[in-house]
Amino acid sequence: MEERIAHHLLIKNFCYTIFIIICYILENVPHLLSFMGVTPLITLLAVVSIAIIEGEFSGALFGLFAGMLIDIGAFHIFGLATFTFMLIGCIVGLIIICLMQNNLRTMLILSSGSVSVYLLVCHYVLYGMWDYEGSTALIITKVIPTVMLSSVWAIFIFWICNKIHKKLTLE
Repeated sequence: MEERIAHHLLIKNFCYTIFIIICYILENVPHLLSFMGVTPLITLLAVVSIAIIEGEFSGALFGLFAGMLIDIGAFHIFGLATFTFMLIGCIVGLIIICLMQNNLRTMLILSSGSVSVYLLVCHYVLYGMWDYEGSTALIITKVIPTVMLSSVWAIFIFWICNKIHKKLTLE
């Protein structure tokens, strides 16, 4: 029996890994998911969904993995996304365990909050800390639209992660 449970757990985590890689690829194909020059952060949404469904440990591990993927392809300080995604995955999992229920409304709140935190941390590290002129306008033109578009995609990403969880979890 334990061998069967371990086998299902391995397959489920493999599916989550492939899903994060697919989200990363889709997110980085130019103009594929863009709407009016804004691209949703579906890789972070996948991490938040996994953390909501599986808990803080899985959220942190998949956040670490997804953050490394983002850091490999991003033009900012290496490790910023890795640390932030891991922290977000762990905190979201703990919030679900201690404070909130696992449902779509919670997903929308936590995903928009997570995307906001990540984008504001990146904005501060890249622009705000160095006091670039016009950096405040970037919050209005890039950060807020990205949070809104990511919130729309959060429903679809959460649905897929729920399907993976329900198909591959033994009750």
